[in-house]
Amino acid sequence: MFKWLLIILLVIIAALGGTLVWLYARSAAPPAVAKTSPQEMGEGPNVTVYVHQSAVNNLLQAIFPIEGAGEVMHKPISLPYSWKVENPHVEMTADGPIFTADAQVHILGKTHVVQARGKGAIRYDSLAKELYMDLHQLEAHTDAKVLGIPLDRLNLAPSDMNVRLLSHLPLFTHFSVKKPLDVREDVEFSIISHRVRFEKQQAVVDFAVRFHELSQGAGDPAKQGQSK
Repeated sequence: MFKWLLIILLVIIAALGGTLVWLYARSAAPPAVAKTSPQEMGEGPNVTVYVHQSAVNNLLQAIFPIEGAGEVMHKPISLPYSWKVENPHVEMTADGPIFTADAQVHILGKTHVVQARGKGAIRYDSLAKELYMDLHQLEAHTDAKVLGIPLDRLNLAPSDMNVRLLSHLPLFTHFSVKKPLDVREDVEFSIISHRVRFEKQQAVVDFAVRFHELSQGAGDPAKQGQSK
């Protein structure tokens, strides 16, 4: 009987000891840290070009006035008209360029002086590496009518109205870097993506640009002399 009581007591002591060891190990272990997967980062812009509306307006002043002609309705009862647009002004807004100008519309022997309004868009030509402002539609803003035809339906812009703002984008200077063993590297770039956005009084064009090095052999003294 005493033997069985001793065995039971030993089992209880062993169980209590194991529990204490497990509790100690649990309290001594460092707190668990939640694992988070790294966020995927897209390649952001590394070249930004700002085009202020004052620069665009100075350019427009050098281009305008412009003149053109059109027709209302369709033949054989079409009504021809001519127009002249001058004193242009662009206001850069968060929604894009707003274009206004003074217009003279000549139709049926009478000249109407009205205001012309239209919306523009900034476009980047990735092949030519040039930035344009396109004028999609420029219309007379007036309540006047001729033979019941509202003058505000008259288009006062050429079908291909676009103004080149900047060329050779992004703006850069050609340069070479000197490498070991008398090798010089010409550095060129390529634009892999772009984004046009607008802020008050300016258009912003973001570019993601990658640079490349093109080797020039050290054994050709002429090439080395040209790259110095």
